[in-house]
Amino acid sequence: MIRIPVTAYIRLLRNRGLRAEDEAASCVRWAISTLEGGRDSDGLRSLASLEAPFDFLEVQNGVDRAFQELSIGPLHGPAAVTAYAAELIQAMLRNTVFDQTALAELRDLCRQHDYQADLLMFYRMQDALDEFPILPERDGSWRGATRDDVLVDFRRYASAWLEQYQSFLRGDAEPVVAPDAQIAALRLLFVRR
Repeated sequence: MIRIPVTAYIRLLRNRGLRAEDEAASCVRWAISTLEGGRDSDGLRSLASLEAPFDFLEVQNGVDRAFQELSIGPLHGPAAVTAYAAELIQAMLRNTVFDQTALAELRDLCRQHDYQADLLMFYRMQDALDEFPILPERDGSWRGATRDDVLVDFRRYASAWLEQYQSFLRGDAEPVVAPDAQIAALRLLFVRR
């Protein structure tokens, strides 16, 4: 279940097609929150007015119309997935308390999109948290670490990932770190000092 109806997620849904009632509901919630945020169009208002049970074709057509009226261009494939991941990470970092639900969504997003390389580390992070009670015993570099230590390191990595993604969008950097470099960076993060 996706909790955050952000534009990149709606683009992602629109590109692959709506498959579930909660996805259609996310599109309607996105329209409502976009209106509340000050943007307006006939298509957006029409989409925001839809009620469950949803006709998926009607919702998709509403999204298409709203996107056209608001000049929201398409994102396809990995770019759409990465843009949604970036919005999830931004939302996660705005919270003062680490939101493991957002990390689980990133892991699921990675899994659903054939283990997309730029999200692979978030997949591994969630698995590490799932295994945490036994991880310090199995891996000496984690010895003495608490779950809070791990969460702080994960936030640090997410911040660095987001900063690099934003630099890439500005044209100042290469795409988000390749998996081998991510693994090396994560090992450095988790070596207990």
